[in-house]
Amino acid sequence: MKTIQTRNGASHPARLKLDLIRTDAGTQSRARIDEATVADYTGTMIRCDQFPPVVVFRENGDFVLADGFHRVRAARKARFSAIAAEIRRGGRLDALKYSLRANHAHGLRRANEDKRHAVTLALREFAHLSDGSISVLVGVSQPFASILRRELKSVLSSEKRVGLDGKARRMPVRSSPPLVARQIPCVVNQDFRN
Repeated sequence: MKTIQTRNGASHPARLKLDLIRTDAGTQSRARIDEATVADYTGTMIRCDQFPPVVVFRENGDFVLADGFHRVRAARKARFSAIAAEIRRGGRLDALKYSLRANHAHGLRRANEDKRHAVTLALREFAHLSDGSISVLVGVSQPFASILRRELKSVLSSEKRVGLDGKARRMPVRSSPPLVARQIPCVVNQDFRN
């Protein structure tokens, strides 16, 4: 297989054997694979419809999948041996960053569970980034990223965070109050007739 790298690190799509693509590197930014979408893609692939190439990052002979988990799964179900792939230079963290950016811009619409999973994954891997940087990376609001960071605070800690401007700043350490579920009154067996 011959891959021609361009100056910006991207490459022309090539056929890549499915057996070489790693899907277990922790770069899946969705909460789970949607099997209905996989089934739909499988049927479409069998009918020879074209799909955009998947995106993989190559480092030391490893091909880590960044974008196209549903397409790879569908190609495997269709018993294909290879798939069109754009091969980029970089390792697992490069693939993860690409995955976090890719899924909010195209393809299967993300559910709230997918957004939560992506932000949690980004916070675990890039705890040094500010909430604003995480929100831009994942494509969610900054308050959403902040809420999840507070929820994960017992797991994550970072004295310095890198902001959108690229500068590292020392963050104040403060304890946040525990999250308390609000009580919502429930009306049971009430007659609403006049």
